[in-house]
Amino acid sequence: TRPLDQVLERLRGVAGIERALLVVTVDRDLFGPLLRLLAAEADFAETRVYFHAFTADRNALGFHGWDTGVHRLNSHYLWGLRLTLEELGYSHVVTLEDDLLPSPDFYAYHLAL
Repeated sequence: TRPLDQVLERLRGVAGIERALLVVTVDRDLFGPLLRLLAAEADFAETRVYFHAFTADRNALGFHGWDTGVHRLNSHYLWGLRLTLEELGYSHVVTLEDDLLPSPDFYAYHLAL
């Protein structure tokens, strides 16, 4: 959770972020520390957490010994985009990885696109 706590701290300083919905998609099995971090630090915007059961489904998805991690990441991104755009019905989504630090004008920049 080390990179994520830095992202959350930077998001706290983003102008207008309180109007956004923070959707966190979890793609790993050990999520206890992540949930505790979100409960303690993600108080600046409405936050929802969704779990991508990639580990349980990877053989069914065709990921076997050749999986280098890239396939897992791609699968997770596609799953998160489908979740937010199709299932939750949002028209716009900004995807952050847990090592990307947003600037204070991050939200305004994306609204202007």
